[in-house]
Amino acid sequence: MNTIGATNAAISTKAIGYGAVWIVFAISGIVYFEPAPFDIALLILTVFFFLCGLRIPGWMTAPIALLILIFIMSIIGAAQSAPLGDNIRHGVITLYLTVSTIFVGCYVYSDPGPATRVIFKAYAIAALLAAIAGIIGYFSLTDMAFNLFTENSRARGTFKDPNVFGPFLIIPALFAFYRLIEGAGARAPYWLMVFLVLSAAILLSFSRGAWGHYLLSFMICLFLLFFTSSNRKIRYRISVATLIVVVLCVFGLTVILSLETVSKVLVERLQLFQSYDIGGAAGRFDGQMFALKVILSNPLGIGAKGFSDLWSQAPHNVYLHNFLIAGWIGGFAYLAFVISTFICGLAAALRPSPYQGIAIVLFASFFGLITLGLLIDTDHWRHFYVLAGLIWGLSGAVLNLPRPVPASLQ
Repeated sequence: MNTIGATNAAISTKAIGYGAVWIVFAISGIVYFEPAPFDIALLILTVFFFLCGLRIPGWMTAPIALLILIFIMSIIGAAQSAPLGDNIRHGVITLYLTVSTIFVGCYVYSDPGPATRVIFKAYAIAALLAAIAGIIGYFSLTDMAFNLFTENSRARGTFKDPNVFGPFLIIPALFAFYRLIEGAGARAPYWLMVFLVLSAAILLSFSRGAWGHYLLSFMICLFLLFFTSSNRKIRYRISVATLIVVVLCVFGLTVILSLETVSKVLVERLQLFQSYDIGGAAGRFDGQMFALKVILSNPLGIGAKGFSDLWSQAPHNVYLHNFLIAGWIGGFAYLAFVISTFICGLAAALRPSPYQGIAIVLFASFFGLITLGLLIDTDHWRHFYVLAGLIWGLSGAVLNLPRPVPASLQ
């Protein structure tokens, strides 16, 4: 009886843990203000899990060391410029995001299958709610919705910025597509609906970066899912699912573009260069060239707000941004973190395992996101650090699995 009672208690504790994680990630799409509810809840969750026995595996040593080095160098860079308050705030956010990567990585490593399922399904709910809010706001379906859920005639959902809102939806959109081809059975229509709603919201964000990120990540995901599968049935399902979503997306795009308000903004946003890209002294690309000069002459960095005192806008390049904030050491540490995460994600995506499909979704999402970083400062995007944690945790679990034995040796 005691053994049965202990087992039931362990199951209840684990179920409570899954429920808590689900709730925290289900509210991750509410980012009207900072700190967001997700931020506070995730910190509480982190403390709870580590007190309950969650441990940091040796596999996580390298990314943790790199993230801590970035934080330390950003503090040193903060001392090089004023105002000190803004620099300290930036450092505190960096530290929190480091903690979020550590927690997600350790949690997924300790229980890869259930942990990834819980996080992804909750993330899908958060993204779906944010997307629906954005669509409702864009089409003014309720009173005050347009002002609440849009910005400059662009859907932003429950986010402050359409340029963050759009990319946030991409990871769960790819997951929905994966669940669709995985054979979700009776739930296939639900995942198809999730995919289409998220795709529509990404379109209505009118973020060129999100569009490019989505297209690149989707193509990589599709390619890897198809060519890593040796099962003809799965390949056929991938082909059929792709055809269905392409037809439905083309049909939906045709309907949406029939609305003058949408087509007008779309034509404007489809221009290769906007005025702020090539606007001389205020241009994005000129700013990046100037940032290179500042980096070369400031090996310790100039803090979080130092560049804005020298130029009219941010460098709009996350790699330059980190060199500016954290100096040469911090900048190279950030590059090392991105490259090592990329390699681990690719290794997990290419290795046959029970989690290969999820690993492909993660890698494809990360590839698009780090490419987007060439044009946008993504260093404080929450989902970047969550995604990195997912990749490190899952890749550690996958690469530690025993390799399949060739048939001739069995």
